[in-house]
Amino acid sequence: MSKTAPTAGLRLALLFIALFALAVPWYWSDREWLVWGIPAWFVSAIVFSALVSLVAVMALTKPWPGETDDSKHDDQY
Repeated sequence: MSKTAPTAGLRLALLFIALFALAVPWYWSDREWLVWGIPAWFVSAIVFSALVSLVAVMALTKPWPGETDDSKHDDQY
């Protein structure tokens, strides 16, 4: 196991926590801003939720530490 694996996992966890915190509109003030006629908190929640999904997809498409990339052998089956 390499020394970078725990650091990468910690960075990924912190990124998820930050994105989830930003996706929840609890920090918006009572003043309502509109973006294309939609409340800005709603746009923010949708954008950050999409970013959480994108980061999850990117994290899950890479092999986990200790796994090998078997994509070279997929054409044999």
